[in-house]
Amino acid sequence: MYYNKVGGDAFVALLKNNEKVGWGHLRFLQVSSDSAASEQIAQRLKNMEIDKDLLSHLVDMAKASPRLRHSHDLRTSQADNSQRMLCALLPGTDVPIHRHPQSTETVVVLYGKLVEVIYDDGGREVERISLDPQAGKYGCVVPKGAWHTVEVLEPSVIFEAKDGGYGVDGSEVWSGVKDKTAFSNSLGDLKKNVEYLVGMESQQGAVDVSPDYIARVLNVPVEDIRRVMEEMA
Repeated sequence: MYYNKVGGDAFVALLKNNEKVGWGHLRFLQVSSDSAASEQIAQRLKNMEIDKDLLSHLVDMAKASPRLRHSHDLRTSQADNSQRMLCALLPGTDVPIHRHPQSTETVVVLYGKLVEVIYDDGGREVERISLDPQAGKYGCVVPKGAWHTVEVLEPSVIFEAKDGGYGVDGSEVWSGVKDKTAFSNSLGDLKKNVEYLVGMESQQGAVDVSPDYIARVLNVPVEDIRRVMEEMA
């Protein structure tokens, strides 16, 4: 859990007074890893309920994000090196094709409707997995090393889990060609990939994501990464 100083003092006061904490207070949970309050917050929320109010809150946060998605970290300890989170996604969010060479990835849809799309190493679509709880299709396990993305059909919230946090587990963003267009490292697509990586690293608690690191992950010149990051600033 991570703590944002803006408004955070009031949040910690609620905890110290043992008052009920609602999901509306979660906007304060953007905490640096060395915050004295982080362990107390994590302990208090360790047994949180994943209910309708929480899912609605996450969808609202996604609506307020330019990326049209929002993730909530479910880990309660810095010693937890897995990735376990809830992710709200809206139609139109752009999730680059990526893969996790060292881990399968479990995706369970709690709310909404989306399609998990699997590709081969040549960028050809090989499988489309429709996920819709109302139709009895609740989730899937993406095979280790499989290129994949999601197409969001309705506002959705998923539970996502795998071994290792993104960026420290060998995860890669697609840099090839799919149907002659999407996700090549042209400047337009490169910007999307950089935004995705920065967003994922921020969710894992990274304070600063360097151009050198992103260049290594995407296998592109660091000068291109610096130029894109300057445009994003």
